[in-house]
Amino acid sequence: TAFLPSSFTMYCTMVAMAAWFDKKEWLSIIAIAFGSIIGWPFAAALGIPVACDVFFRQRRISYFLIWASISFVVIAGPVAYVDSKLYGKFVLAPWNIILYNIFGKGGPNLYGTESWTYYFMNGFLNFNILFILSLLCWPLIELKVLLESCILRLKHKPAISYRLIVFPMIIWMGIFFTRAHKEERFLFPIYPLICLSASTFIYILQDITPTISYMLRLHKRVRAKVTYLVAFFGLFLCIVHAVLSCSRGLALHYGYQAPMQLYMDINSQ
Repeated sequence: TAFLPSSFTMYCTMVAMAAWFDKKEWLSIIAIAFGSIIGWPFAAALGIPVACDVFFRQRRISYFLIWASISFVVIAGPVAYVDSKLYGKFVLAPWNIILYNIFGKGGPNLYGTESWTYYFMNGFLNFNILFILSLLCWPLIELKVLLESCILRLKHKPAISYRLIVFPMIIWMGIFFTRAHKEERFLFPIYPLICLSASTFIYILQDITPTISYMLRLHKRVRAKVTYLVAFFGLFLCIVHAVLSCSRGLALHYGYQAPMQLYMDINSQ
């Protein structure tokens, strides 16, 4: 995908999410702008949780507007200048992409359509059990909220941050899983988020296990064994994922190495 924006958008998403979690919202806004203007305009959807966090939770409206404006002018300006110079008229390529794919008569369906199961099969093929865990992360977060707020009567501020972790992936899936035209590369921007959501699932599962064991009034020794088993279960999942991923990598190497081998043979001659 060296000539497609999917991988570049994935890198920008990873930088944006890391900056957001590190409370560097300005860097997150810039990274999202890079990914959506230079890479793929639909990547702006991944910035919706960031915008909502800054707007509504932190109430820093002017902060967001200033950095969003700076990012747009600094990045979109040179892009529009180069495109307009080459095409001989004013052109903003990201806007044209949006016009064609959303408002165009032909639209992306001209390039083929797939069933609703396409991304689920593709996600499981590339991430095996981690993809399943990433899908289960949001329900587990809501269970944690229920345990903390309704049963333990605790403030669930940490659970809110967990929701912010999983929401970008959910928004992306909600947009692209419902489109008729589907491609594997459309999942690239959320590849880091799939790994993050899966790891969050394992962490939350280990975190709420003592609470559930206590609610069930299990014996102290039994609670300790259950906690140990859940911790071992997390390690077991990581090992299974690593083995399946290595198997997938070897299958790709031995099944599709012909083009690369051809280049090596040509170079040797």
